[in-house]
Amino acid sequence: MKLFCTFAVGMLVFLGACKVSGEERGKCQYEHITQDSVGLDLDSGDLRFNDDPVSLERLEEQLQKSYSVSLRAVSFSGGKAVVSSSHLLAVLEMIDHAGIDPKLVRLNLYLPPKVKRNKYHHIELERGGKVVLDGSEIAVADLAEKKLQGHPFVLHPKSKSMKADYRQLLSVLRAMGSHAEMAGLGFINYEHVEVEAQIYQLKPDGSRDVLSAPRLSTMPGNSAMIRVVENASGRKTYLPGTDDFHQEDLANLGIRFSVKPQIIGDHIRVSGVVIMTKLIDRDGVFLQGNIPIASYSCSKTVVPFSVVFPPGSEAVVFPVAEVDGKDTMCRLTARVLGKNGMSRTDRERARAMANPSQAKGSIPNGTKVKLF
Repeated sequence: MKLFCTFAVGMLVFLGACKVSGEERGKCQYEHITQDSVGLDLDSGDLRFNDDPVSLERLEEQLQKSYSVSLRAVSFSGGKAVVSSSHLLAVLEMIDHAGIDPKLVRLNLYLPPKVKRNKYHHIELERGGKVVLDGSEIAVADLAEKKLQGHPFVLHPKSKSMKADYRQLLSVLRAMGSHAEMAGLGFINYEHVEVEAQIYQLKPDGSRDVLSAPRLSTMPGNSAMIRVVENASGRKTYLPGTDDFHQEDLANLGIRFSVKPQIIGDHIRVSGVVIMTKLIDRDGVFLQGNIPIASYSCSKTVVPFSVVFPPGSEAVVFPVAEVDGKDTMCRLTARVLGKNGMSRTDRERARAMANPSQAKGSIPNGTKVKLF
């Protein structure tokens, strides 16, 4: 049996305004724009750095090398009504000591209250560094004098649209003390990043012949995948590593698209891959049970990418390996969407349509605005 598969492999791209050659890529001005993820279990204090378990001492060493940090803190067991603030305080102190730009620290902290409202103090953070305790504004320095340790506290921004500054949260936790108990936290980023990869070839008339244009949206820091594939392997389900005859391409005919977007200050970084697999020829040879084992040929186009979008940029175009002997391009786009599914541009256009006299600029005729 002869097994034949041809591959057309896309090139790895790392750019903002960078060329794609290996030499230029190393000198890219956006090369340093990276983000490390820190995970904290509010119940146990267990820590993870880029998904690997880490001690508190080792975390402090790693943070000294970080350009940007995304901190996620949740109660993994969910069994405790209150948790100690000491774990979160220790991590924020380390971030502060590392000197990371506050704009480059993203917070996702969530602990739903389980105790009755009259059993805890309610602390809200406002813009401009203001703090509200049980409905009344208070100076952060006065929190310690209130002797609040008798009751746990719930802490969250006053407005869901407010982007929390970790320094404001840290100042409150310092004032409350390391032995304070938290009954709730609510620092949640509702933003999503929508990513599309349009793989196309140019026709002689200048129009595009789009081979595939997968699109998905996910929360920053998450890895997401979509698959639009046909399984022609003869197996109802295909588990990699269980097939001695390497029919895996037959199980994945179509498109697979995986991405991991990150919001890093004013930049968006998107890493991922598009895999297009097309059957060229298939000839059944023998049966293994009731599963046909075939000699086949297919074309596989693999387009990996690692792209940093500078502020104001939503799209970048770069060449990939030829498909069917023709020059092929990828247009990668990334947009930050708010809680209502609208990008900043969408919101500005919607406001301009609703209040033309207050619009910062005019909207060209024919522009379609989708209101949510």
